[in-house]
Amino acid sequence: MTYVAGELSRASIKNSIGKGNDAVDTYLTNLGIVDGLSGLDFSQTKWISVGEGKGDVQIVVTYTMKNNIFPQFDFGEYEVRQCASTLMW
Repeated sequence: MTYVAGELSRASIKNSIGKGNDAVDTYLTNLGIVDGLSGLDFSQTKWISVGEGKGDVQIVVTYTMKNNIFPQFDFGEYEVRQCASTLMW
């Protein structure tokens, strides 16, 4: 279920940003996310069952960013991890 939750998260991001892979990759790359959509790692996303068909989902995305906003300053690349949790119903 962890893999499924991660893939659903990736699909949701894709649908929220744009309709085609190229548009999504271009947008994410312009933000500074290395490798665009494929650079988003959802492997630590978890589906936690608490019984009776209900459970929690913890979405965890890890990615590498570089500074595209101020190209005259070389801040290098850095890893970012963002998490969100919700009760499934």
